[in-house]
Amino acid sequence: MKCDCLCLAVADDQGNIALQVVGGGGADIAGISLTVNVEVTNAESVHDLNGDGYQVGVDAGEGVIVEGATFGGEGYEGVSLGVGPGVGTPIGGSALATETATVLSVNIPDAIDSVRQSVDDVMSSLTED
Repeated sequence: MKCDCLCLAVADDQGNIALQVVGGGGADIAGISLTVNVEVTNAESVHDLNGDGYQVGVDAGEGVIVEGATFGGEGYEGVSLGVGPGVGTPIGGSALATETATVLSVNIPDAIDSVRQSVDDVMSSLTED
């Protein structure tokens, strides 16, 4: 049995960035690793990644672990590649049921527009007096 908890920084091409937490459980071949991963999905927005999903992956190495996975949820699929230090069996694998939640998100273009509008409002109020 494996229990996973991940904290992810995610972004999309609509200007959204988010901090998400992923928890999951399932079957695994024993090992411990700390990896940095790059994940790519066909989701339209970071918000589409929320909810129930799955992850199936493999890893290999001793000392330095290389891992890859396929994952998905309702309406999206993706792949993940990672590398980092680890210990355990030279070859491993896992199959997990996951749940993803967005902890914090912001749309950068909207945030910039909001700051510009606030500055314009302040400047207008100063010139009215």
